[in-house]
Amino acid sequence: MPSAATCPVNVIWDFTLPITVGTHMLLAPPAVPAPVVTVGVEMIATMMWTAGFALGKNKFTNSVFHKGVFVMQEGHDIGPLIPDVTIPPSNLWYVTMWPFSKREVKFSASTVKMDGKATGCTTIWPPFVMLCCCEPVSIPFGYSVICPLNTVRVGLTAGDIWAGVLSIAVSMALDLIFYRVSKGSWNPLKGVTRNANQQINRIAGREGMRTIAGEVFGSSGKEFLKSQGNNLLKNAISGLAGAGITALTGTGNPQIKIGLGNAWVGGEGVIDVSGEGQHGAEAHGFGFQGGAGSSDSQTPWSNFTDL
Repeated sequence: MPSAATCPVNVIWDFTLPITVGTHMLLAPPAVPAPVVTVGVEMIATMMWTAGFALGKNKFTNSVFHKGVFVMQEGHDIGPLIPDVTIPPSNLWYVTMWPFSKREVKFSASTVKMDGKATGCTTIWPPFVMLCCCEPVSIPFGYSVICPLNTVRVGLTAGDIWAGVLSIAVSMALDLIFYRVSKGSWNPLKGVTRNANQQINRIAGREGMRTIAGEVFGSSGKEFLKSQGNNLLKNAISGLAGAGITALTGTGNPQIKIGLGNAWVGGEGVIDVSGEGQHGAEAHGFGFQGGAGSSDSQTPWSNFTDL
């Protein structure tokens, strides 16, 4: 299939910068006792980012190099601890915002594989933007600044471009839907929460114990279960949508990818619905990552290629 556009490859030291300011949540009691949306300034971050690399969120080649260093692959995310700053800068929400930050590559060249995976693509022109972790909805306005200086370019088909655009649209739509849901009373585990609360109250026996147990479970426990239920459902919908986009655009074997946990401790299951590609599972935590299932064999370090 002919290329519709080309993009320079990205390597570990290429840095990213959003085109304009975004939005994040502000929590600054007593003036702002509950999180509200405010202006956020996205910080510069390199493709290889310490926390993202340690957690396996960064996706790089291991035997194909450009300028002597790793090349970025599809699915790359700069990852946690991008120190974005809000206006005003005094904000308790940083405790939540920074550990779960992300800056994801949504475009890739499916016909140009390096170490068995499609080559990740982002540059300011053509506008192959990255999806940045704004709140309440992620915004596609990040890009790689100096990658045009790299001398290797890869071609993206029309299907690759549409796959990136649709993936961004689905991610933003899910962010918006689940933000609206979180502002209401909907809870996918509402029955579980109610029944568990009733059991705690029954076992506690006395009125005072019932009140304490009810408060603890009814506030902290309920919110925790609600958020975990929402995250699991969001990941499942996103995984199904991803397989559909791949099939629709013809950019590879349709795979359903469903993530569990969060950026720091969790995993991802991969089901290949075509029966021809990879499947398996991967777990990650700070300082380790590993998985099981079918995968492409890794090229020995002695057989590396420098483009």
